[in-house]
Amino acid sequence: MIFNEWHYNITKAQMKKFELGMAQYASKPVPEDENQKLRHQARIDSLQSQIEEFTEEIKEYENLKNNQGKIEKLQYDSLEKLPEALIKARIIRGHT
Repeated sequence: MIFNEWHYNITKAQMKKFELGMAQYASKPVPEDENQKLRHQARIDSLQSQIEEFTEEIKEYENLKNNQGKIEKLQYDSLEKLPEALIKARIIRGHT
């Protein structure tokens, strides 16, 4: 979860690095050896997974920022989610 604008900017920068790394790695020839093929694909899959996670976090943060003042209440079913709810409420209200 992205907590603030600073964290948002870092996440976007990290996502670009991962995208560049994945593009560079994916452009390498696929090895002939079966084990090497599996390692090659595993690296690509892990990079893609992290990029997807960054993308989801960025979208969630942007959605909260774009709905400042529009969301009246957040509802959660357990106290374990209270920290997340407080962070989201702070973002929605525009507080630092």
